[in-house]
Amino acid sequence: MQVESLRKSYIESLRRLQPYDRSRTAMSFIFSSKDFTTLQQRLRYLKEFSRWRQKRADAISAALDSLESKRNHLTALEHKSAALLTKTTDEQARLDANRKGAEEIVASLRKDEKSLLAVLEQQKKQARVLDQRLDKLIAEQQEAERKRKAEAAKAEKSKGSSKSSTPSATAPATKTKTDTPSPAPSSMTESANVGNLDGTFAQNKGKLPFPISGKYRIISKFGRQPHPSIPKVEIENSGIDIETSAGAAARAIFEGKVSAIFKEDGYNSIVMIRHGSYITIYAGIDNVSVKNGEKVKAGQTIGKVNTDATRGVPVLHFEIRNERTKLNPSQWLSR
Repeated sequence: MQVESLRKSYIESLRRLQPYDRSRTAMSFIFSSKDFTTLQQRLRYLKEFSRWRQKRADAISAALDSLESKRNHLTALEHKSAALLTKTTDEQARLDANRKGAEEIVASLRKDEKSLLAVLEQQKKQARVLDQRLDKLIAEQQEAERKRKAEAAKAEKSKGSSKSSTPSATAPATKTKTDTPSPAPSSMTESANVGNLDGTFAQNKGKLPFPISGKYRIISKFGRQPHPSIPKVEIENSGIDIETSAGAAARAIFEGKVSAIFKEDGYNSIVMIRHGSYITIYAGIDNVSVKNGEKVKAGQTIGKVNTDATRGVPVLHFEIRNERTKLNPSQWLSR
């Protein structure tokens, strides 16, 4: 060490320069000179020695000060290192706690995702069952209409043959048909919630009123689309799902005839209304207020929107079909 080396060197120099007789002082050393020249030399020697000794002492003091400064610096570094170690330990503990929390969240999300997938699979199954039921009902209605038209044509043909064989009856029948006008179509219901509708169902594409009263929000669009909660999962919707407020009424969007009312799991009551070849389907109805075969007007309440069991809010599943062809309701409804 530098300080120790300086100290040893200083002590060794003092030993070498110290007179053998330790009792002799500096004054006796000066005045014991044999002549004046020697006295001057001894005075100069003692001055030089004093300066050298002071320099050595200053060097030792400076080295000690430097050593103390370094010691203090090292002590500060030790305190800082200890503080950093404590902070690092605390940070590591916090990170471990966060990691554990994140792992618990991931596990919970995975569990929730499994639950969501199970619910989604159930909803898909219910949608397939509803589709099959609707297709079957529509096919039955088409077959019934085909038979009705065939029987009507057969009756008309039989009636024509009968008229040909009895000419005298032809004139009065023709006159009656000419004098009696065709029945006028029933008037449209007009209110603050129903737009002005005119003509056939198809002619009102884009102008038809929404199938519920009050505020609403479309939560699932028509066709294939990404699932709103589960990534990388797609769903298929035959219509649109409309969220509304409690107590909202479901209403017919156009005049027509109720062709079926039935229940299915996940949808509560389903009401089908025919408008010629077009059919509107209202699924998720509670307190149905119409009957099968009843004629309804545009805007007429058909029941209340039921609260969806999985979503916990009132949701109406609404479809429009041209016989069994599924159509996008958003292209037909007025927004």
